[in-house]
This record gives sequence, structure tokens and C-alpha cells, in this order.
Amino acid sequence: KSIWELEAKFAIQNTMCGSLLDFYLRRAPLFLAEKDHGRSLLEPLAKIFQTELGWTEEEKTQKIQEILNHENFELSWR
Repeated sequence: KSIWELEAKFAIQNTMCGSLLDFYLRRAPLFLAEKDHGRSLLEPLAKIFQTELGWTEEEKTQKIQEILNHENFELSWR
């Protein structure tokens, strides 16, 4: 597991982080810290949130799309 996966599990279990978007933007600023804006970590991190929070597959897909929508919005200036 990556350090980010461990951080995600810790954030969910210990800091009431219930949002993948919150984790990406505030708890572990992957959008700013990673060259690919954390895209390569999206699926494994979403899976951790799904397992820990009991999300359905549809909810997991929706949460991933929220990240992608945010990324598209933030990078639309290009």
C-alpha cells in the first residue's frame, strides 16, 4: 500500500473524513502535491473509502467523478 492509502484510512477512522474530495483537496493535497493531480491514486483511494464507509459501486463511481469534475474545472484555464 502507498502512504496515501494509509493516510486515507487514518483520515476516515480518526478525523471524520467522509469525502474523497475533501481528502484530495484538504487532508492530503494530492491535487497540488502530485504531478498527475493524484489521478493514479484515484481508484485505490476510492476503494478504501468504499470499504470503510460502505459505499456501493455506484457511489464510488460518483465520488471518483467528483474528483475528475473538479480537476477539469481547475484546469479549464489552459
